[in-house]
Amino acid sequence: MPALRAKLLEWFTKYGANSTYEIEARVKDVSQLGFEAVLAKMKGNKGWSNTPAEEMTLDMMHASGVRETQPVRIADGAANGASTFLRKTRVDEPAQTETPGGHMVRFACASEREGGSDGSEVHTYRYKKRVKFVHKKLFSFELTRVWQGPTAAAAKAAEPLYEVELEFCGQELWPADADRARHAQYLTDSMLMKVADLVRQVADAANPPAQGGGGLKRRRPDEPASGELRPGEVVTMAPPGAAVALEPSVPGAPPPFDGELPAELATTVTWVLAGVEPAAADGGGAATAQVMNLPCAIGERRFPLYYLCGTVPLSALGRMQQRR
Repeated sequence: MPALRAKLLEWFTKYGANSTYEIEARVKDVSQLGFEAVLAKMKGNKGWSNTPAEEMTLDMMHASGVRETQPVRIADGAANGASTFLRKTRVDEPAQTETPGGHMVRFACASEREGGSDGSEVHTYRYKKRVKFVHKKLFSFELTRVWQGPTAAAAKAAEPLYEVELEFCGQELWPADADRARHAQYLTDSMLMKVADLVRQVADAANPPAQGGGGLKRRRPDEPASGELRPGEVVTMAPPGAAVALEPSVPGAPPPFDGELPAELATTVTWVLAGVEPAAADGGGAATAQVMNLPCAIGERRFPLYYLCGTVPLSALGRMQQRR
Protein backbone atom coordinates (compact mmCIF):
# COMPACT_ATOMS: atom_id res chain seq x y z
CA MET A 1 0.00 0.00 0.00
CA PRO A 2 2.77 2.56 0.65
CA ALA A 3 3.97 2.10 -2.95
CA LEU A 4 0.43 2.57 -4.27
CA ARG A 5 -0.04 5.72 -2.21
CA ALA A 6 3.25 7.09 -3.54
CA LYS A 7 2.15 6.35 -7.12
CA LEU A 8 -1.20 8.12 -6.68
CA LEU A 9 0.50 11.09 -5.04
CA GLU A 10 2.85 11.35 -8.01
CA TRP A 11 -0.07 11.30 -10.47
CA PHE A 12 -2.03 13.95 -8.61
CA THR A 13 1.06 16.14 -8.27
CA LYS A 14 1.91 15.92 -11.98
CA TYR A 15 -1.49 15.74 -13.65
CA GLY A 16 -4.16 16.74 -11.12
CA ALA A 17 -4.60 20.26 -12.52
CA ASN A 18 -4.86 19.18 -16.16
CA SER A 19 -8.33 18.33 -17.47
CA THR A 20 -6.93 16.25 -20.34
CA TYR A 21 -5.67 13.63 -17.86
CA GLU A 22 -7.77 10.98 -16.15
CA ILE A 23 -6.94 9.43 -12.76
CA GLU A 24 -9.27 6.56 -11.94
CA ALA A 25 -9.74 3.35 -9.96
CA ARG A 26 -11.83 0.36 -11.00
CA VAL A 27 -13.03 -2.40 -8.67
CA LYS A 28 -12.78 -5.66 -10.59
CA ASP A 29 -14.99 -8.77 -10.61
CA VAL A 30 -18.04 -7.01 -9.17
CA SER A 31 -21.08 -9.25 -8.75
CA GLN A 32 -24.59 -8.12 -9.60
CA LEU A 33 -25.43 -8.23 -5.89
CA GLY A 34 -22.47 -6.01 -5.02
CA PHE A 35 -23.26 -3.61 -7.85
CA GLU A 36 -26.91 -3.25 -6.84
CA ALA A 37 -25.96 -2.70 -3.20
CA VAL A 38 -23.58 0.14 -4.07
CA LEU A 39 -26.11 1.65 -6.51
CA ALA A 40 -28.88 1.59 -3.90
CA LYS A 41 -26.69 3.34 -1.34
CA MET A 42 -25.62 5.99 -3.86
CA LYS A 43 -29.22 6.68 -4.85
CA GLY A 44 -30.15 7.09 -1.20
CA ASN A 45 -27.66 9.95 -0.78
CA LYS A 46 -29.16 13.31 -1.80
CA GLY A 47 -26.00 15.38 -1.40
CA TRP A 48 -24.40 14.89 -4.81
CA SER A 49 -22.99 17.79 -6.81
CA ASN A 50 -24.89 16.60 -9.89
CA THR A 51 -28.36 15.22 -10.60
CA PRO A 52 -27.69 11.51 -11.19
CA ALA A 53 -29.48 10.01 -14.18
CA GLU A 54 -29.05 6.87 -16.26
CA GLU A 55 -27.39 7.40 -19.64
CA MET A 56 -26.71 4.81 -22.32
CA THR A 57 -23.98 4.78 -24.96
CA LEU A 58 -22.44 2.45 -27.49
CA ASP A 59 -18.64 2.36 -27.38
CA MET A 60 -16.92 1.07 -30.51
CA MET A 61 -13.23 0.25 -30.14
CA HIS A 62 -11.38 0.81 -33.42
CA ALA A 63 -8.26 -1.04 -34.50
CA SER A 64 -6.38 2.27 -34.37
CA GLY A 65 -6.98 2.49 -30.61
CA VAL A 66 -9.61 5.23 -30.95
CA ARG A 67 -12.82 4.84 -28.98
CA GLU A 68 -15.97 6.00 -30.75
CA THR A 69 -18.88 6.76 -28.43
CA GLN A 70 -22.43 7.18 -29.65
CA PRO A 71 -25.41 8.13 -27.43
CA VAL A 72 -28.23 5.61 -27.71
CA ARG A 73 -31.79 5.38 -26.41
CA ILE A 74 -32.20 3.29 -23.27
CA ALA A 75 -35.50 1.86 -24.54
CA ASP A 76 -34.18 0.15 -27.68
CA GLY A 77 -30.46 0.92 -28.06
CA ALA A 78 -31.01 2.95 -31.22
CA ALA A 79 -28.64 5.82 -32.08
CA ASN A 80 -29.61 9.06 -30.38
CA GLY A 81 -26.93 11.56 -31.39
CA ALA A 82 -23.61 12.11 -33.11
CA SER A 83 -20.50 10.10 -32.26
CA THR A 84 -17.44 11.46 -30.49
CA PHE A 85 -13.94 10.07 -30.93
CA LEU A 86 -11.40 9.79 -28.14
CA ARG A 87 -7.86 8.48 -27.94
CA LYS A 88 -6.63 7.41 -24.52
CA THR A 89 -2.87 7.17 -23.91
CA ARG A 90 -1.38 5.78 -20.72
CA VAL A 91 1.14 8.07 -19.04
CA ASP A 92 2.30 5.39 -16.60
CA GLU A 93 1.87 1.70 -15.90
CA PRO A 94 -1.39 0.98 -14.07
CA ALA A 95 -1.11 0.00 -10.41
CA GLN A 96 -3.14 -3.05 -9.49
CA THR A 97 -3.60 -4.19 -5.91
CA GLU A 98 -5.57 -6.90 -4.14
CA THR A 99 -7.58 -5.50 -1.26
CA PRO A 100 -7.89 -7.28 2.09
CA GLY A 101 -11.44 -8.20 1.08
CA GLY A 102 -10.16 -10.14 -1.94
CA HIS A 103 -11.17 -7.76 -4.75
CA MET A 104 -8.57 -6.50 -7.20
CA VAL A 105 -8.53 -2.74 -7.78
CA ARG A 106 -6.83 -1.20 -10.83
CA PHE A 107 -5.57 2.38 -10.55
CA ALA A 108 -4.66 4.11 -13.82
CA CYS A 109 -3.62 7.49 -15.18
CA ALA A 110 -4.01 8.38 -18.86
CA SER A 111 -4.39 11.34 -21.17
CA GLU A 112 -7.64 11.64 -23.14
CA ARG A 113 -7.81 13.69 -26.32
CA GLU A 114 -10.72 14.15 -28.70
CA GLY A 115 -10.18 13.79 -32.43
CA GLY A 116 -11.91 13.44 -35.77
CA SER A 117 -13.75 10.43 -37.15
CA ASP A 118 -11.89 7.15 -37.52
CA GLY A 119 -12.39 4.75 -40.43
CA SER A 120 -10.45 1.75 -39.08
CA GLU A 121 -12.18 -1.54 -38.31
CA VAL A 122 -14.20 -1.90 -35.10
CA HIS A 123 -13.24 -4.99 -33.09
CA THR A 124 -15.28 -4.54 -29.88
CA TYR A 125 -18.74 -3.15 -29.21
CA ARG A 126 -19.82 -2.19 -25.67
CA TYR A 127 -23.33 -1.03 -24.76
CA LYS A 128 -23.00 0.87 -21.47
CA LYS A 129 -25.79 1.97 -19.15
CA ARG A 130 -24.18 4.28 -16.60
CA VAL A 131 -25.10 6.42 -13.60
CA LYS A 132 -22.65 9.02 -12.26
CA PHE A 133 -22.64 10.41 -8.74
CA VAL A 134 -20.33 13.41 -8.29
CA HIS A 135 -18.97 14.11 -4.80
CA LYS A 136 -18.11 17.76 -4.03
CA LYS A 137 -17.15 18.28 -7.70
CA LEU A 138 -13.97 16.29 -6.99
CA PHE A 139 -14.73 12.60 -7.53
CA SER A 140 -17.20 10.85 -9.80
CA PHE A 141 -18.57 7.46 -8.74
CA GLU A 142 -19.48 5.69 -11.99
CA LEU A 143 -21.66 2.56 -11.91
CA THR A 144 -22.04 0.89 -15.27
CA ARG A 145 -23.79 -2.16 -16.69
CA VAL A 146 -21.91 -3.36 -19.78
CA TRP A 147 -22.95 -5.65 -22.64
CA GLN A 148 -19.92 -6.50 -24.77
CA GLY A 149 -19.27 -8.43 -27.97
CA PRO A 150 -17.39 -8.52 -31.31
CA THR A 151 -20.46 -7.12 -33.09
CA ALA A 152 -23.31 -4.83 -32.05
CA ALA A 153 -25.75 -7.75 -32.23
CA ALA A 154 -23.51 -9.97 -30.11
CA ALA A 155 -23.14 -7.20 -27.53
CA LYS A 156 -26.92 -6.79 -27.26
CA ALA A 157 -27.29 -10.52 -26.65
CA ALA A 158 -24.48 -10.77 -24.08
CA GLU A 159 -24.84 -11.21 -20.34
CA PRO A 160 -24.21 -7.94 -18.47
CA LEU A 161 -20.96 -7.15 -16.71
CA TYR A 162 -20.85 -4.78 -13.75
CA GLU A 163 -18.29 -2.01 -13.34
CA VAL A 164 -17.73 0.20 -10.30
CA GLU A 165 -15.27 3.04 -10.85
CA LEU A 166 -14.06 6.16 -9.11
CA GLU A 167 -12.65 8.98 -11.25
CA PHE A 168 -11.10 12.29 -10.27
CA CYS A 169 -13.00 15.17 -11.88
CA GLY A 170 -11.91 18.19 -9.84
CA GLN A 171 -9.25 19.69 -12.11
CA GLU A 172 -11.00 23.07 -12.21
CA LEU A 173 -10.82 23.31 -8.41
CA TRP A 174 -7.05 22.96 -8.28
CA PRO A 175 -5.68 25.56 -5.83
CA ALA A 176 -2.88 28.12 -6.11
CA ASP A 177 0.71 26.88 -6.33
CA ALA A 178 1.35 27.35 -2.62
CA ASP A 179 -1.33 24.81 -1.72
CA ARG A 180 -0.80 22.24 -4.48
CA ALA A 181 1.38 19.80 -2.54
CA ARG A 182 -1.09 19.66 0.35
CA HIS A 183 -4.04 19.33 -2.05
CA ALA A 184 -2.37 16.42 -3.88
CA GLN A 185 -1.89 14.62 -0.56
CA TYR A 186 -5.51 15.24 0.40
CA LEU A 187 -6.78 13.87 -2.93
CA THR A 188 -4.54 10.81 -2.68
CA ASP A 189 -5.81 9.87 0.76
CA SER A 190 -9.41 10.75 -0.13
CA MET A 191 -9.31 8.50 -3.19
CA LEU A 192 -7.83 5.57 -1.25
CA MET A 193 -10.48 5.88 1.46
CA LYS A 194 -13.33 6.11 -1.05
CA VAL A 195 -12.07 3.05 -2.93
CA ALA A 196 -11.74 1.13 0.34
CA ASP A 197 -15.35 2.00 1.16
CA LEU A 198 -16.53 0.87 -2.29
CA VAL A 199 -14.73 -2.46 -1.90
CA ARG A 200 -16.23 -2.93 1.56
CA GLN A 201 -19.75 -2.32 0.21
CA VAL A 202 -19.23 -4.78 -2.64
CA ALA A 203 -17.79 -7.43 -0.28
CA ASP A 204 -20.50 -6.91 2.36
CA ALA A 205 -23.22 -7.49 -0.24
CA ALA A 206 -21.69 -10.85 -1.13
CA ASN A 207 -21.18 -11.79 2.55
CA PRO A 208 -23.97 -10.09 4.54
CA PRO A 209 -23.64 -9.97 8.34
CA ALA A 210 -25.58 -12.43 10.41
CA GLN A 211 -29.15 -11.47 11.31
CA GLY A 212 -29.20 -9.09 14.23
CA GLY A 213 -25.82 -7.56 13.36
CA GLY A 214 -25.43 -3.85 13.48
CA GLY A 215 -21.95 -2.43 13.33
CA LEU A 216 -18.72 -3.20 15.14
CA LYS A 217 -17.49 -3.15 18.70
CA ARG A 218 -14.11 -3.75 20.27
CA ARG A 219 -13.82 -7.16 21.80
CA ARG A 220 -13.21 -7.29 25.52
CA PRO A 221 -9.65 -8.24 26.55
CA ASP A 222 -11.02 -11.48 28.00
CA GLU A 223 -13.30 -12.29 25.02
CA PRO A 224 -11.76 -14.96 22.77
CA ALA A 225 -11.96 -14.64 19.01
CA SER A 226 -14.37 -17.07 17.38
CA GLY A 227 -12.57 -19.02 14.64
CA GLU A 228 -9.46 -18.05 12.72
CA LEU A 229 -8.89 -14.46 11.69
CA ARG A 230 -9.03 -13.96 7.93
CA PRO A 231 -7.39 -11.36 5.67
CA GLY A 232 -9.70 -8.41 5.24
CA GLU A 233 -11.06 -8.50 8.80
CA VAL A 234 -10.96 -5.42 10.98
CA VAL A 235 -8.86 -6.30 14.02
CA THR A 236 -7.67 -4.71 17.22
CA MET A 237 -5.12 -5.39 19.94
CA ALA A 238 -6.17 -5.84 23.54
CA PRO A 239 -3.82 -4.43 26.18
CA PRO A 240 -0.95 -4.93 26.71
CA GLY A 241 -0.82 -5.51 22.95
CA ALA A 242 2.44 -5.82 21.05
CA ALA A 243 4.79 -3.53 19.18
CA VAL A 244 4.25 -3.30 15.41
CA ALA A 245 7.36 -3.51 13.23
CA LEU A 246 6.65 -0.81 10.63
CA GLU A 247 7.63 -0.68 6.97
CA PRO A 248 8.39 2.55 5.05
CA SER A 249 5.19 4.39 4.16
CA VAL A 250 6.83 6.10 1.17
CA PRO A 251 9.50 4.32 -0.95
CA GLY A 252 12.94 5.66 -0.17
CA ALA A 253 11.90 7.21 3.15
CA PRO A 254 12.55 5.75 6.62
CA PRO A 255 9.64 3.97 8.31
CA PRO A 256 7.49 5.98 10.73
CA PHE A 257 8.28 5.89 14.45
CA ASP A 258 11.83 4.72 13.69
CA GLY A 259 10.44 1.40 12.49
CA GLU A 260 8.48 0.37 15.57
CA LEU A 261 5.09 1.49 16.89
CA PRO A 262 5.13 0.81 20.65
CA ALA A 263 2.47 -1.48 22.09
CA GLU A 264 0.81 1.30 24.09
CA LEU A 265 0.23 3.25 20.85
CA ALA A 266 -0.60 0.21 18.71
CA THR A 267 -3.54 -0.63 20.99
CA THR A 268 -5.13 2.76 20.17
CA VAL A 269 -5.21 2.02 16.43
CA THR A 270 -7.81 -0.03 14.54
CA TRP A 271 -6.14 -2.29 11.99
CA VAL A 272 -7.03 -4.34 8.92
CA LEU A 273 -5.49 -7.81 8.67
CA ALA A 274 -3.68 -7.96 5.32
CA GLY A 275 -2.13 -11.42 5.61
CA VAL A 276 -0.76 -14.12 7.90
CA GLU A 277 2.67 -15.75 7.94
CA PRO A 278 2.29 -19.17 9.61
CA ALA A 279 4.70 -20.37 12.26
CA ALA A 280 7.65 -22.39 10.99
CA ALA A 281 6.97 -26.10 10.56
CA ASP A 282 9.76 -26.97 13.01
CA GLY A 283 8.08 -24.95 15.73
CA GLY A 284 10.63 -22.16 15.63
CA GLY A 285 8.85 -18.84 16.05
CA ALA A 286 5.20 -17.83 16.26
CA ALA A 287 2.75 -16.89 13.49
CA THR A 288 2.89 -13.24 12.44
CA ALA A 289 0.29 -10.95 10.89
CA GLN A 290 0.63 -8.15 8.34
CA VAL A 291 -1.57 -5.23 9.36
CA MET A 292 -2.55 -1.82 7.92
CA ASN A 293 -4.23 1.04 9.75
CA LEU A 294 -7.65 2.55 9.32
CA PRO A 295 -7.56 6.38 9.45
CA CYS A 296 -6.39 7.36 12.94
CA ALA A 297 -4.69 9.96 15.11
CA ILE A 298 -1.69 9.30 17.34
CA GLY A 299 -0.93 12.26 19.53
CA GLU A 300 -0.99 15.39 17.36
CA ARG A 301 -0.44 13.48 14.12
CA ARG A 302 -3.15 12.07 11.85
CA PHE A 303 -2.47 9.08 9.63
CA PRO A 304 -4.50 8.31 6.48
CA LEU A 305 -5.79 4.93 5.41
CA TYR A 306 -3.09 2.23 5.07
CA TYR A 307 -0.26 4.66 5.86
CA LEU A 308 0.99 2.49 8.72
CA CYS A 309 1.92 -0.99 7.51
CA GLY A 310 3.82 -3.61 9.45
CA THR A 311 3.92 -6.94 11.22
CA VAL A 312 2.85 -8.05 14.68
CA PRO A 313 2.45 -11.43 16.42
CA LEU A 314 -0.83 -12.97 15.30
CA SER A 315 -1.62 -13.91 18.89
CA ALA A 316 -1.87 -10.21 19.82
CA LEU A 317 -4.86 -9.63 17.53
CA GLY A 318 -8.58 -10.11 18.03
CA ARG A 319 -11.48 -9.41 15.72
CA MET A 320 -13.90 -6.51 15.84
CA GLN A 321 -17.15 -8.37 16.51
CA GLN A 322 -20.66 -7.42 15.46
CA ARG A 323 -22.90 -5.88 18.08
CA ARG A 324 -25.52 -8.21 19.42
